[in-house]
Amino acid sequence: MNHEGNETQGNETPGEVGATSGSPMTGIVVSNAVAPAAFRDQALESFTFNFTPPTIFSGDCSLGADTLEVFSDGHCEWRANSVMSSDPGDDSFCMTFEFFDSHGISLWRFGRICSPTLFPTPLVWVSNNTLFFPSYIFPSIAQATATPHC
Repeated sequence: MNHEGNETQGNETPGEVGATSGSPMTGIVVSNAVAPAAFRDQALESFTFNFTPPTIFSGDCSLGADTLEVFSDGHCEWRANSVMSSDPGDDSFCMTFEFFDSHGISLWRFGRICSPTLFPTPLVWVSNNTLFFPSYIFPSIAQATATPHC
C-alpha cells in the first residue's frame, strides 16, 4: 500500500493518519493508567535481638536497653531507651549492625546509623526507616552483631 498525503486509504479508519511519501512513521503512546501494588494478606514475621549487657560504653557515650527488631519484608527497627554522653555538645552514638547465618557466615552489613546529638541527659533513640536488607536472607539470619562508635 502506498500512502501519499494524509487521506484515509485501505483498511485505515477515519482519524488515522497515513504517512506522507518519504517520511518515517513515528508514534508516541501516553498513558496515565496506574496499577496498584498487590496487597499482601500475610502478616510480617519478625524476631528481636537485644544487645545490651546491661550498658554499652563507647568513648564518652553510653547506651542501654536496646533492641533491633528484624522483619521478613527486609526492614529493621532499632530502639535504644537510654543513650547519652558525659561530654555535652557534639557527641553522637553510632551503631553498625551485621547479620550472620548459623555457621557464622556474614549475610549483610548495614552502614553506620547515628543518634541525634547527645547530652548528659538520657534520650530515647529510635530508627525505623534507615535499616533495610534483602528480604530473601531473612530465613537465614541466626545471629547479629552491633559495633558501637561515639
